[in-house]
Amino acid sequence: MISFVQAYLLTECYKKLSCKARKALQLARLKSLLVHTQKNSPFYASHFKSAGIDFTGANILKPESGFSLSDIPSTNRRELAACFEEWVSDRRIKESGLAAFTNDPGNIGKFYLDKYTVFKTAGTTGAPLAALYDRRALDIFDALYASFKFMRKEDYSPYLRSPRRAAYVFINDGFHMGNGLCYRKNSAQYLMRNTRKTVINAASPTREIVESLNQYQPDVVRSFPTTLELLADECQAGRLRIAPKMITASGEELPAKMRAYLREAFGCYVESSYISTEGGVIASECALQRLHVNDDWVIVEPVDNNGDPVPDGELSDKLLITNLSNFVQPFIRYEVTDRVALHAKEPCPCGNPSPWIEIDGRSDAVVHFDTPSGKIKVAPLLFYSHLIEVDEIKQFQVIVHNGNNIELRLDANDRLAVFKQISEPLRQSLKAIGAEVSIKLSADFPQSDASGKFRHMIMH
Repeated sequence: MISFVQAYLLTECYKKLSCKARKALQLARLKSLLVHTQKNSPFYASHFKSAGIDFTGANILKPESGFSLSDIPSTNRRELAACFEEWVSDRRIKESGLAAFTNDPGNIGKFYLDKYTVFKTAGTTGAPLAALYDRRALDIFDALYASFKFMRKEDYSPYLRSPRRAAYVFINDGFHMGNGLCYRKNSAQYLMRNTRKTVINAASPTREIVESLNQYQPDVVRSFPTTLELLADECQAGRLRIAPKMITASGEELPAKMRAYLREAFGCYVESSYISTEGGVIASECALQRLHVNDDWVIVEPVDNNGDPVPDGELSDKLLITNLSNFVQPFIRYEVTDRVALHAKEPCPCGNPSPWIEIDGRSDAVVHFDTPSGKIKVAPLLFYSHLIEVDEIKQFQVIVHNGNNIELRLDANDRLAVFKQISEPLRQSLKAIGAEVSIKLSADFPQSDASGKFRHMIMH
């Protein structure tokens, strides 16, 4: 086991290692993961065997063996979700038991089987997935997130002054990672012992979110970029009157133009990180706002549509992630549809020798609806709150047409039954924020655009 303090110290020490020592440490962690996975995950045992790979051999990961991580076939969400109980490495984990656990909102932030925190995500593929973290993986997640060594101290230091208040604007009634982490007792809390935090429901009417923030007066606001964009509009309009010392954006791409708008509206530093439920804290931002890969705990491989690596600095078609910290639910060469350019040969002036990435993906559209008082904007989180939690949904997509007409594309065994289950609650949630809409079940299934990128939200 690795405690939070140990993980934090290991993370800080890693930054001081030579390139050779870094590669050796990463390889040692990869070997531990692969050996454990082959022994305890029936799916991966078969997966490795079909590729002619056996990790029980003493020399398999030594340079002279000729082995490369790319020798392992990649995996994807659909493939792994279809054999969930064979994928996980703890045989006590059952889909039925996990479903019962997540059906009780009182379990948010608690441990399934007294050992695993459960998060749900739709991800860029649109297919919902339950992901489990044991305490070790959570401590490593916390350690990576708490390590702000390369951030501009003149921007971050005001937040460290006591007292401080943090507001998390997420959907607060589900097992989404942002919400679950807010309610869980964080291993790093002793570092933030003077921080008070509140969770504000992003699915609430905008005026209620604004009222809550005005009353709370947070020092830091954390949310998805699309939600922060709506709050910035409220700030510019004079209705949101807060003076945060930091804005933290995660979960979606943060384009430079949006970052500049957020900084202008809120008048403070805007930081971002690249986090996914499957990969953990994949990359952290430096003082120059470049996302450096946390390559001590995660391996990223930008590839083209054929699965072949793309040259340094060129935009990939997708990304393969290997999470070195999650042993209970191994993500090994796991495919995500984020398009990234990896810069491993171009050193960053900030001093961090880890590769840095540029991301083109993970963004969803803010949609617009007509109301008697004018157009209103709605962030994707409101829709996620109704769709991600339904286990029967394999994939979803929301198309918003003129006249407040919503076309809902679903992939589920009984599409009509699922549509009847979610359409009226979704309509009522939109009505509560002032948007009268009609919702119909599409004859089409969710689909990627011509570039191969999947988007949950499409505005026509």
